[in-house]
Formats: sequence, C-alpha cells, structure tokens
Amino acid sequence: MRKPEHRLETERRALERALSRLSSLQVELAFHRARDPLVRYRAFRSGRLELRMHEALSSAPSEVLHSLVDWVLKRGDRGERLDRHLDSLAVELRRDTAPPPILLRGEVHDLGEISGEVLERHFTPGRAPARSPLTLLAPRPSSAITWGPRRTASAKARKSILFGSYDPVLDLVRVHPRLDRGDVPRRFVAFVLFHELLHAAIPAQRAPSGRVVHHTPTFRRYERNHPDWEWAESWERENIRRLASS
Repeated sequence: MRKPEHRLETERRALERALSRLSSLQVELAFHRARDPLVRYRAFRSGRLELRMHEALSSAPSEVLHSLVDWVLKRGDRGERLDRHLDSLAVELRRDTAPPPILLRGEVHDLGEISGEVLERHFTPGRAPARSPLTLLAPRPSSAITWGPRRTASAKARKSILFGSYDPVLDLVRVHPRLDRGDVPRRFVAFVLFHELLHAAIPAQRAPSGRVVHHTPTFRRYERNHPDWEWAESWERENIRRLASS
C-alpha cells in the first residue's frame, strides 16, 4: 500500500537533510515511482547534488543510505548491502505486477514453433547434442515467451526499435509485434528469440560501479558462435529504420 502524500513529503524532507549531512553537499531530493532506474543522480561542482530515488527507498536502513552516498560520491563501488537492497526492492515492486497474457501464434510467425526449434538446436539441459553446429551450448532456460503488445497506428515513428526483451523478474521473453510480418524472415525472428533466451540463460552481472552488464563476455561468446550472427546483424542494420517507422 502506498504511503499518503503528506507522509511521503515529510519523509522526503527528513531524508534530504540526512543525506545532506552524510554527503556534506546540498542535496535536492525527489521521489519517483519509476521502477527503472530506482536511483538517478547528478552532482555539480558547486557542491549541489540532485538525487532522484524511488519512494520505496524512503524507509531504507541507514546502512543502505550510507552505501548510497558513498556510491554517489565515488568513494567506492555500490557495495553488497546496497546491491541486495536495490535488487530485492526491484523484485518486490514487480511481484505484484499481473503477468501479461501469453500470445505465441502471430499472424505470420508462430513463436511456439520457432522457440522450440531454437531451444532444441542452441540450448541444452545437459551435454551438447552431436548434431549441433555450435561448439558451445548455453543452459536451456524455461522462460515464458510472447509477442509484445501491439501499439496503435497513432504511435510516433521512430528511428530505432527494440526487437525483443527479457524480463528477469517475470522470466519472460517479449518479441516486438512488428516482426510478425511477411517481409521479416523467420530466420531473423529465430535469432531474436535466441538472443533473448540467451539473456535468460546467462544472467546479467553488476560491475563494481553499479552498472548492470547484460552483454557479458560469456554472453557475447555464445552469441557470436551462432551461425546466423553476422547475417542477423547485417539484416538488422539494413531494415531497422523501415521497421521502426512502419
């Protein structure tokens, strides 16, 4: 249950003063409700610090706040305590999210059929099958797969588009519905599925700076070992603007 606005404002002011004391800076704190990123900041040479954090952090333990200040002021990396708190908060915020409906069969491409082939060929629950063209096979994930929501025709044209995504909290792979077209090769849809399922199989890692690294060296090694990697990269470069603006 969300806190009343007047209580949040009281906590914001108190936390702003506490963070100013901890950092020896003039902190300007604001709460937000966006789930990603949970914390944003901008420091100025004048000694002012703009800090934006999710309102759920208003009740964070003092040790977490100390780690947060140290991280923002570059006194060290984010630290295990802050990492654990932010990670658990992210899961908690997503836990109450109703899972989206699963839609596998599109107008042109069937994600159920394609994902079955991708999993069989490029992932393994045990040893690599002899028929596989890959020398390295990633562990087989059990993620749900669906087409993403279709946007209305009034949506603004863009120069870029995210063909797929993986949600680690929901363990869900989404494929952009603009790939469900006759002028999009099934081969490319298969590679997009492979890429997102690889995210499920190879977890992201957090760098000492706090930045989350999704495409780790291990991830890149598996991806580039895919026989269609170069072709898919080339096809995407040639067609991304057309698909993004259509």
